[in-house]
Amino acid sequence: MPGPVQSRLGLEERKQPSSDAQRQEFKAEVQPVMSQVGGDIGWMAAHAPAEKHAAEAGKRDKAYSAFQMALSKIDPTNPAIAQPTIDKVKGAVKALQGAVKASKEAVEKALESWQKREPEFDQWIDRVREMVDWGYDKAAAIQKVVDMIAEKANARKYDEAEKGLVGMLPKVGPLFDDYQKQAKAKEEYDSQLPDLEPARTEMSTCEYAELEEETVQLAELDTRMRDAAEQKDYVTAVELLGQLKQRLSDHEAQRRELDQLRSDYDQARAALDPRLTEASTSQYASLAELDEQIAAQTTQVDQAAEATDYRQAHEQCVALSQLVDDKLARVADLEAKRSEVETARAALEPRLSEASTSQHEELATLDQEIAGLSTQIDESVAAEDYEGALAATGELTVKVDEKLKRKEELDAKEEY
Repeated sequence: MPGPVQSRLGLEERKQPSSDAQRQEFKAEVQPVMSQVGGDIGWMAAHAPAEKHAAEAGKRDKAYSAFQMALSKIDPTNPAIAQPTIDKVKGAVKALQGAVKASKEAVEKALESWQKREPEFDQWIDRVREMVDWGYDKAAAIQKVVDMIAEKANARKYDEAEKGLVGMLPKVGPLFDDYQKQAKAKEEYDSQLPDLEPARTEMSTCEYAELEEETVQLAELDTRMRDAAEQKDYVTAVELLGQLKQRLSDHEAQRRELDQLRSDYDQARAALDPRLTEASTSQYASLAELDEQIAAQTTQVDQAAEATDYRQAHEQCVALSQLVDDKLARVADLEAKRSEVETARAALEPRLSEASTSQHEELATLDQEIAGLSTQIDESVAAEDYEGALAATGELTVKVDEKLKRKEELDAKEEY
């Protein structure tokens, strides 16, 4: 009970319930929440972006300061004084708890989603590094995107990192497929190119005019192929290599054919030259036109051979051979007929001399005929008309025989 003095001073009326209950109740309600907020923010320190963690930590510190301020306002004698501040702080702390929880859950969701995609990203890191090391021309641009995504992930900006990865995949996938095609094509190119070298060397030394245009085109195709390989476009390089390989094979086949034609020409010309020399030594006026044809044909053969056009040279050589054969045959025929005329004339000459020694007026006409036939024979021989000369020789033989017979008759009459 209050003592007399207290009663006199009225202290018993001012005494209030202890404020420790308000303080303890306030602390009991706020501190667990702040502890949870602190734990969430501590987790975010290790998993959330630094700026997000800093923002939430700043809110927490502000709330804690407000909490401390509210505690300081508690009046042990009058709970009503601090109650509005306490209510405001409790509301703010509850709001902070919800906001931090939502922020943490957002980070957890982003992290969980990223962790599911991270192995795929790691795989792309290795792929892009492989593309860069290989020298793929578009790899540098992809590397920048990969570095940006890695930077976002390292900064714990997992949603931005995943967004970057999702945006990158549709673009980098086809490029990686192209790179793999190029890498595979490079292996094919490198394995096939050495086998092509002998044919390329033969092509570059080809001297046939007939293949000159194709040789130039093959050289241009070879340059295009090597330029594509130098630019690491091995898909195109392999395609051009296939074309070059086929055309070199055709070129080689044509060259072998021309080599054979050259050999055929050389053999034909070697066989022809002695006959050509023989034909040139036999000069008959009646064969002048044929001689001109042979000379013209020989010029064509020589020009074709000089131009390494052995296909044409061989064809012209065959034609020349036919002309030479024709001339030699005609020469042989003319010489045989001339020989026949000369033989017949030689056989007739003694009797012709005998006939010419007898001069009877009665035989004057016959003498004229014999003289005419002799002149005709000489003219036919000069004109290389040996058939005409032989026919005239036959007629002359008849006339000579006739004269000798009549001479004999006339001589017999004179004796009587």
